[in-house]
Amino acid sequence: MINSSKKLAGPFIIDLKNKFQEIAGEDQLIDRSEFRNGLEISNEEISNRLFDIFDKDKSGAIDITEFMNTIETVINGSELDKIKFAFNLHDLDDSGFIDKTELKILIEQSFLENNLDYDEFQMDLLVDEFFKRSDTDHSGSIDFGEFLEVAHTYPDFISGFAVNPVN
Repeated sequence: MINSSKKLAGPFIIDLKNKFQEIAGEDQLIDRSEFRNGLEISNEEISNRLFDIFDKDKSGAIDITEFMNTIETVINGSELDKIKFAFNLHDLDDSGFIDKTELKILIEQSFLENNLDYDEFQMDLLVDEFFKRSDTDHSGSIDFGEFLEVAHTYPDFISGFAVNPVN
């Protein structure tokens, strides 16, 4: 998958591999602590969720293949792959659903990363608006089908909540 990429080529691949080696150290594996510190992710829940997404074999460590393939999917994956990644990222407890608490954590982190000021009232309004548009069965959580629908209907709305997994 990596070699067939048109976007992951040349200097960018070298930069990614260097970043991996810098974070991984001598053993060439990235554990949770190295992942969080190396990528400078301030929120532990988001860091843990991202780590779980990267750690495809659930070994407790990320190897170079897992690292590169996950980034490849985020950058060059199909629209559906990218939407699945976004959904999985937002589903912090891996329940198959996104609840208001999970969404709020990710929106707050996105605001912090982008140096945007907000207050709790604005944050609650944003979360409520997202749920109004997304939770079509009024269950109090968003499943993948609902997330997919809102991603297709409001692509800018979803992309605004993205958290940058790799600096």
